[in-house]
Amino acid sequence: MSDFVEKPKLEEAPSLKACLGRYLLTPDVFQYLENIAPGAGGEIQLTDGILAMINDNKKVLAYNFDGTRYDIGNKIGLLKANIEFGLRNSETSEDLKEYLRTIEI
Repeated sequence: MSDFVEKPKLEEAPSLKACLGRYLLTPDVFQYLENIAPGAGGEIQLTDGILAMINDNKKVLAYNFDGTRYDIGNKIGLLKANIEFGLRNSETSEDLKEYLRTIEI
């Protein structure tokens, strides 16, 4: 990786790539976090620590994948992920389909 931006506005996003918030980090990230000033929301941001590592020429790797991103940080995203995975699972698919057919809204 060569850059990392925390939740940019869509019109300011430097690319169409997104970080899904899952990391494998080396322990030296903690020394960077100790020296980071509070950022968005007055909190120490992990993304700022990772960016500091990048700027210090530390190797930071990313994995690109093709697939669906589920934003499980909000209620509807969590529901969508659970329903879609439930429908794909052979143990739950038929029961879930039947349930969805019978509920009244």
